Amino acid sequence: MIGSTSTSTTPTPPAASIASAAASAPPAAFSSFDFEVFGKVQGVYFRQHVTDKADEINDESKAQNGGKGVLFGFVRNTAAGSVEGVAQSSSRQVLDEFEHFVTKVGSPASRIDRFEVRNRRAVPRPEFENFERKY
Repeated sequence: MIGSTSTSTTPTPPAASIASAAASAPPAAFSSFDFEVFGKVQGVYFRQHVTDKADEINDESKAQNGGKGVLFGFVRNTAAGSVEGVAQSSSRQVLDEFEHFVTKVGSPASRIDRFEVRNRRAVPRPEFENFERKY
């Protein structure tokens, strides 16, 4: 931040400990964001790969967190040819990893030309029961 003199010396945990970090964190409000991805993102299994990534994150979390997932929301196609969704988690690290995947990686056959992440907000609890692909 411009004009800020404070620095953080807290080390970042390795990516493999995402779920364990979420499991050991005290109960807190969930963070949420909406996303929309533009480019060649329909007809290329983009939603499937996004859902698979969410499942991977949740499976790791469930193994370390007594059967509880850490990522909630959905992904769906739009009539305009983009893909949109919502992601929610109590773990900032989980949301950062998921946002990177959705906005930079996608599916092998996709081409991400542009993306928007908006409506970042805190919610007291997840607004969804899991992470799902919608039609």
